[in-house]
Parts: sequence; C-alpha cells; structure tokens
Amino acid sequence: MSGLRTPLPGHARYRGAAELASAAAPRPLPPLGSDDRISLPAAAWRPLDCGLRAVAVQDPHAATAEVQLQQPYTPGTPRESALAELLADAVLRGTDHELRSARTAEWFVTTAHVDPAGLTDLLREFTLPFTPRAVPADRVALARTRLGRRAPLQASDPATAAREALWTSRFGPLGCFARLPGPDDITALTTADVETARRSMLRLSGAHLVVVADLPPEHVLDLAEAAFAGLDARPPAAPPPAVEPLPSPRDHQVVVHRPRALQSHFLMSFPSVPWEDDRYPALALANAVFAGYFSSRLMGRLRERLGLSCHVVSYFDQTLGTHSVLLEGACATAATGTVLSELRAEWTGMATRPPEPSEVEDARRYSLGMIAALRASPAALTQFFSTLCCWDIPLDWAEGYARRLRTVTPAEVTDAAHAFLGPGPTSRVVVGDATVLTSGETPQ
Repeated sequence: MSGLRTPLPGHARYRGAAELASAAAPRPLPPLGSDDRISLPAAAWRPLDCGLRAVAVQDPHAATAEVQLQQPYTPGTPRESALAELLADAVLRGTDHELRSARTAEWFVTTAHVDPAGLTDLLREFTLPFTPRAVPADRVALARTRLGRRAPLQASDPATAAREALWTSRFGPLGCFARLPGPDDITALTTADVETARRSMLRLSGAHLVVVADLPPEHVLDLAEAAFAGLDARPPAAPPPAVEPLPSPRDHQVVVHRPRALQSHFLMSFPSVPWEDDRYPALALANAVFAGYFSSRLMGRLRERLGLSCHVVSYFDQTLGTHSVLLEGACATAATGTVLSELRAEWTGMATRPPEPSEVEDARRYSLGMIAALRASPAALTQFFSTLCCWDIPLDWAEGYARRLRTVTPAEVTDAAHAFLGPGPTSRVVVGDATVLTSGETPQ
C-alpha cells in the first residue's frame, strides 16, 4: 500500500551494545589546522587626558561595535557595596542605549554594543555618569527596589556563599567580599547617598575603555578622545587593600551548612603564577589535563567511569593581586562524599601519575583552539582585552603565549602539575548539608 512506509533496517534504527562500546573508545582529535587562526587582531591604545586608557581592536568579522568600560573601585564596607550596586544599576545603566553594568570586588564593569555608525553616540553616553548632573530619583528608587529583592536571593545562592567563604578564609573579613546588607538597610539609602557615592566612587583615572569593531583603530581612538574630552582628571580611587593570603592549614575544609540542601556547591583554590610568568603555559596545560576542559582527567573520572552527574569547571583568577586556579562545581547531595574523595584522588594523581605526552598534546591543541575561538565572538574578544588591561598585561600577550604553548614539553607540564596542583588546594569550601560530608571539616 502506498500509505505504508518501509521500516528501516534494525541497525539504522538503533545501535547495539557493541557499537556503543566502540563509539565510547578514545578517538584521535582532528588536525588543529593552520597557525594563522591563532593570531588575534592587534590592539592600539592611547592615554586620554582624563586618565582613561582607550584601546581599539579592528575585527573585520564584527557586525557591531562592542564596548566595555572598567573602572577601579573596591568597597570597604557592606554599605559601600550596596551603594556600588545602586550606582551600577541606576547610574551606569544608560538612557538611550542598553548599557549593562555589574560590579566585582575591584571593578565597575559597563558593556554595550551598537551598530558602528552609532559608536559616537554610545561613547558619549558612557561619559554621562562623569558629568555634573543629578541622579534621577525615580531611577534610584527602581534600582533600590530591585536591589532589595535581590539581596535575599544573593544570600541564599550557594555559589555566592561559597565565594564569600573562600575569600574570607584566604584574606580575612574584607568589606569588598561581604554580601549585601538586608533589605531595610538598602531601603534606607537615599538619592543623596547615591549622588555622594557617584562623586566619590566613579573615577576615569586608572580605567580602561576597550572597543572592538570593524573600524580603523585610530578613528576609534579619535572618537573616544573626543567623547571624553574635558572630563575631570580626578585622582584615582583608593587602591584595593594590600593583603596577603592568610596561612591555611593543609587539608582544611570549611563547610557552610545548608540543611536538607539537594545539591552541594564546592569551590577550591590552588596556587598559581601571573600570566606573564614563564611557568604559566605549562601550568595552563597541567590545569587543562587536570580539570580545565571536557576531556580532562577529572571529567573522565566523574562522568565516564563513575557515571556521576557533576558540573565542574577550573579556571585562572586574579583577586587583590593574588593569582590562583579556582576549581568550582556542584553535585547531588548524596554524591558529595564520593565527588570530594575523587577530587582528592585526582589532584594527588597529578603529582604521582604525571600527564602522558598524549594528554599534554590534546590539552595543547584545545588551548590553542580556545585562543582561535576568540576571533569568532567580538564580545569575547572585548572581554579578553579588558582582562589584559585590568591585570596590567601587555596587549600583545596572546601571540607570545600561543608561541610558548607550542613548545611546552611534557616534562615542564609534569613539573607544574607537581608544584601547583599535586599538593592540593590552599583553601576549600563546600556549601551543602554538612551531615553528608566527611569528618574533620569546620562548619559555619
């Protein structure tokens, strides 16, 4: 009958156990391709009279102009943190364009994108928070309401609790890491408080403006110079507190108790070196082998061998001038003990079971590919160059880093793994139900 369809052969409908087993076997990665894909577009920069450093990157693949402004500021108290959040929401949000603002422990970050033809108007809007104009009371009221609603959510967020506990264990109880005050304290903040904070907190001295667009860099820098011309070159804001990480007893873990939590959230800090350090490329490959990408040892151990559903990510961080590798993840409460035990076995194994040459080569190709992938996203390229600015790294760093990645030997990766990862984390925090965790931890 014409209305009936001929059934597909059995092997076309599904795969049997033997086929699935063969598919799960390791397969060689495809060739990386030409090194031409690794090079990033050059960045041009110019210091402006207001103390701002403007950076322009011409990306012929960018359909829009991506802009990011990072201003240095480190709150000293929870109240200052709340005022900084209000500033980011009410003052740095933008009027005619959609400006997205956020705050870290050390920076105000404002980002936006626009059609290249509208870059002049967008840059002019970036300057408005630094002009002598009143902060609209209605915008402050809306931002205050949003912040009051967000504060309890932030207090209950396990990732936020883990980060606060980790920084406190590393640096002590600094105001820049404190969670937001309660809704009543936020409601008490007035428009006059926000205006005073705007004058005292917002500074262009020491700030960085990064623009990625398919426009000549000198033209972009001219536009930035014209937009920010005449603005006050006020002294820079107070630098972040000079702190040294606190000594932490080896094998010490802080537990933030969340009764009956369905998941546990963990955050661990390993020692690291600056990006410009000669050992950094080897450590980057060691971290990739350990837990830094989808084919890492830790992912293979947790997901493929044990069948655990566990989110884990490992990345480099710089906070208050200190460098670290952060390993962050979440897992089901019932699997917490197993996951933490496997984590311990894996970081110990980085010293006792050095990375194989094939593991190093796969990590090398992945790392080079991630540099090449920056060219596919103007927003990612903007964030990358902004990070270089904030961490005071030369803007042509990527070229030398890629060249060094190609020459790192397995022996150098082994040395880095043994020195930085093998001894284990310097600080560990687990947010979850303490009753399912092993003994010897310090609950909070």
